[in-house]
Amino acid sequence: MVGVKPMLFESAEIKDLPELAADALIAVEQKCDGVRVLAEITPDGVRFFGAGGQPVRFAAAAQWFLPLAASLALPPESDVAVTLDGELMIEDGTYVVFDLPYLRIRGDVLSRPNETKLADRRELLEQITTADDWKPGIRLVAHAVTAGEKIKLVAAVGEQIGGEGFMLKRLDSVYQPGVRVSHSRKCKFVWTAEVIVTEFERTATTGSARLAVFDAAGELVPVGGCSLIGKPAVEVGDVIEVAYAHYRGAMVQPRMIRRREDKPPEACTTAQFTAYSKALA
Repeated sequence: MVGVKPMLFESAEIKDLPELAADALIAVEQKCDGVRVLAEITPDGVRFFGAGGQPVRFAAAAQWFLPLAASLALPPESDVAVTLDGELMIEDGTYVVFDLPYLRIRGDVLSRPNETKLADRRELLEQITTADDWKPGIRLVAHAVTAGEKIKLVAAVGEQIGGEGFMLKRLDSVYQPGVRVSHSRKCKFVWTAEVIVTEFERTATTGSARLAVFDAAGELVPVGGCSLIGKPAVEVGDVIEVAYAHYRGAMVQPRMIRRREDKPPEACTTAQFTAYSKALA
């Protein structure tokens, strides 16, 4: 149990969620935008490790370790050893647990790396995180396994709370410490919006545009900029369609898709944007 390294996840672009939702071997979980933290818990104390299996040196996360360790602490006489994997939300110190690499209770190993399937690890997690000796500040990540639940969870994370994305995980997969696995994938939402070009610059090798939309009062407000490299020519006043990751007063990671000659500038408003949130479903 000592020294378990976190399992690493690949990113993926998902184009057919209904088909994936119908796959009974794939579970959907909320992707949390926190700091990856493994908690190794024994009667001797609690130790925390980061994404590389090394001590966490991020001060914004480390400030929560003392109260979190107090919540996770086991009695000295306990015959239990646990390793939890999760995300620490630095805004309020909530530890969102999504996996259980190792669990030993009274000499019986109930979960171990490279052996125990995710479906069984999740069942154990649900049992131990609802036990009376777990304190506030520990939360189990939202998890869905039926087709309807999966589609509902994705909609809740994206459309209702404006979250970053979701995870796809095979229920028959094992926890592989330190390995970048293909059975679990990070899926980030990609949104689109129509915006107005307010400035642009183009040279032989570079190019960029500044973008804006109208707010509820009819005022033009900036929403960021995007590269024009390899894109069609634009002019000030043109409406273009842009894809972006999320919206935080400006579009994050915007990229131009195409010109929208069928869209009038007055149709480009802030009502298109769902504000980004780290809230939990």
